[in-house]
Amino acid sequence: MLAVATASAVLLKWPSLAAYWAATHHAPLPFEPPHALARLATAFDERSRHVRALGAEHLQRHDVTIIGAVNQAVYRTETKRLAAAVTTLAAEVGDLQGRMRGLEAEVAAAEAARQTAVEDAVAAAAAAAAAAAADAPEPLHPAAAAAPETGGALPPSRASVVPARVIAPADAPALAGERILFVGDSLMQGVAPHIRRALCGGPGAQCVDVSKPSSGLSQRWFHDWPRAVAQTLEREQFTILIVFLGANDPWDMIEGARRIAFHSDAWREAYAERVREIVRTARARGARVYWVGLPSMRVPRLQEGTFVQNRIFETVVQGEGGVFVPTRELLGDGTEAFARFLRLAGGREMAVRADDGVHFTLAGQKLIADAVLASLQTSQMAESTR
Repeated sequence: MLAVATASAVLLKWPSLAAYWAATHHAPLPFEPPHALARLATAFDERSRHVRALGAEHLQRHDVTIIGAVNQAVYRTETKRLAAAVTTLAAEVGDLQGRMRGLEAEVAAAEAARQTAVEDAVAAAAAAAAAAAADAPEPLHPAAAAAPETGGALPPSRASVVPARVIAPADAPALAGERILFVGDSLMQGVAPHIRRALCGGPGAQCVDVSKPSSGLSQRWFHDWPRAVAQTLEREQFTILIVFLGANDPWDMIEGARRIAFHSDAWREAYAERVREIVRTARARGARVYWVGLPSMRVPRLQEGTFVQNRIFETVVQGEGGVFVPTRELLGDGTEAFARFLRLAGGREMAVRADDGVHFTLAGQKLIADAVLASLQTSQMAESTR
């Protein structure tokens, strides 16, 4: 019985055996089965292949169906989850938008109140300055007219009127035909608009502001101001150059592989040369130079820099025929210390410096702008009397 079963299996697998023998011995089988049995084995083999192919196709279709069903279930679940998340997010966004609108309204109201207070303070300062000017026309800064026993400086408890005359646009110097170039960092970006509004709000003078935040003279790799000024003056003709920068400068300089330590003699010489380069370039192009000094700073390192830099600014600029516009006393309390507030006539105080101890409030910006306008006006009158 076993022999019959074995012979049947061999005969039914005859095509496979023949293919294996031909592949391994490179020759046909040495014997052939009876013709009828061979046809039966071939037919069986073909039928087996067909059945296996049908089974594989069926399994493949079944797998695709299962995978599709799983994907659909996952997609539906994920879609529901995402839809719920989107709904929750939309509700949160709507809530935040409502809060933002409320905050914007509060900020607008606070800004309007602050603006009103500043305008009132500036108006009071203008009236006080006008009254003081009627009694003593010179100087504009009240600190210079302090009692003799104070050495010309008001102690903090006696600081009184805002130390600058507020110049109305009608009082601004007539600069028809002038072309004014503003150079500086973020300090200038706060002051330049007020000067431009006074001088270039209508026909006449033309103003161009090329200020760049975070720039200065000590880091030429970031922004090379001497070169930028020279290139600007080569492209366009300007008659006035106003410079206000330096808060980013009291650090070591890097020149190639050389580091120049701040506060060293080499640093002062290199810094003075960069100031001189700008002034000489402008003067050679026929532009008058007005260099705005630095006020006191809250940060000790920056405060130390203001003393070094202002001495350089004043010495170099005036030595090259320019005008130095100091601001330390303008925004101070009569001493060299940092002061965020100025005491007005009647004991009121006005904030002139921002919280960072470097920049200015709107009132502080206007005071510096007025000081520059006063310098322009003084120079204009001096030129006209020659």
